[in-house]
Amino acid sequence: MVIKVYISRNPGNMEMKKQQDHILWTLESKNITHEPIDISDPRRVDERVFMRNNANSEEKKKKKATLPPQIFNEADYIGDYETFFDALESDKLFQYLQIDIPTDEVEYAIKFQPAQEEIKASKTAKLKSKKPKKKKGKEETADDDNEDVKSGDEVDAKKEASSSGEEESSEEESSSEEDEKKDGKKEEEKKVEAKKKKEEPSSEEESSEEESSDEEDAKKTKEAEKKVDAKAVKKESSSEEESSEEESSEEESSEEEAKKKDTKKEEPKKVETKEAKKDDKKKESSSEEESSSGRRRKEKGSR
Repeated sequence: MVIKVYISRNPGNMEMKKQQDHILWTLESKNITHEPIDISDPRRVDERVFMRNNANSEEKKKKKATLPPQIFNEADYIGDYETFFDALESDKLFQYLQIDIPTDEVEYAIKFQPAQEEIKASKTAKLKSKKPKKKKGKEETADDDNEDVKSGDEVDAKKEASSSGEEESSEEESSSEEDEKKDGKKEEEKKVEAKKKKEEPSSEEESSEEESSDEEDAKKTKEAEKKVDAKAVKKESSSEEESSEEESSEEESSEEEAKKKDTKKEEPKKVETKEAKKDDKKKESSSEEESSSGRRRKEKGSR
């Protein structure tokens, strides 16, 4: 038994899309085997014709076009979204879909627990009626009658107490069942919301990705600007170094020129001193010669 849900992947409005999604998510959350059939698919014209011919919906009764979502159990028509929603709210979804109710569902407890209690009560009554009765004398019967009266009063009191206890227990059970229903509905709503979040792309993630991409672009531009500034600083430093080197080379060249000039000035002085020394040597040699010649003359005159 497969539940077929006739839907359209290209719905005309958001309400139809929400109704289709709600039916599919509910069936998935309750692990009910189902088959979504897309009537907007051009390859499924026969299914579209089958749905419109066999769906006894309110639209068809009003002689309007039958629109999805429509629910079938194999070839048997079940209903549209409104009947599905009413069955879900009244905890009669499995009965509505004409399938077996799982034992862990609230619907199972609501449907079968009262019948089980009636069966147990009937069994206990039968067991009590089958107990054998003993023959007794007149005195014993009189005593038994008195005891029966007392026991009857006690039984009535017990019945009243048990009835009040049963009423309290029934109230507690009904309240617990209501709590379970509410919890079940809350869990279903949570599952539906979680699936919606998974299927629909979240705008927050996209915005965060865009912000991260913008931050990365800003970082890249800042890094490029830093590189350009570093290159400019390097160029300025290199130009300053070149200018300082040029200035130092100019200073060195000026110093060399000054040294050359000093050396040129000193060279004629050295030449003059050399010539003066030569003249002094010549004078000395001439004076020595003169003195030696005078001595010789004196020696000759003395002879």
